[in-house]
Amino acid sequence: MTTEPSARPGGVNIAALAAALLAVSALALLAIPAFFARADVSLDNAALLLAADLRAAQDVAVIGERELRVVFFEDGTGYRVVDASDRPIPHPVGLGEFVRSYSRDGVFENVRIANRDIGPETWITFDAYGFARSVGTVVLGLGEERRTLEVQAGSGLVRIEGLGRPWDDGGN
Repeated sequence: MTTEPSARPGGVNIAALAAALLAVSALALLAIPAFFARADVSLDNAALLLAADLRAAQDVAVIGERELRVVFFEDGTGYRVVDASDRPIPHPVGLGEFVRSYSRDGVFENVRIANRDIGPETWITFDAYGFARSVGTVVLGLGEERRTLEVQAGSGLVRIEGLGRPWDDGGN
């Protein structure tokens, strides 16, 4: 008994694979910008990133045994981390200077620091032991949406009000 080979070849047709990849790419091209255009997503992520950057600055202050400041730009478009002599410090993961500019990052393009209540300075200071010496609140805004970050005295723990999901600083 002899079996004859099938008239249909096995495997995936390269044209079908290319068409499927093209369809998935087109869907992603439409869905990703629409997702990040939502104010709550961009603002939540900007607040979480600021909280992480505050924690990173605190960690770098302790590791380097020096005072560091998170200085907020007067125009509300971002912040940078500098030492006590106002010299920029490198980003802890090697991305150049430790600077965050919302106007240059497409995901956070319209996010602004709407208000700062951190005393007479425009910065939050962490001493060489990691204690927050200047504390208060920073309000991020996007349209009518707001997220408020409160930096606690001493510990430097951050509390965020207005997030769409639960979050805890945890101190790390």
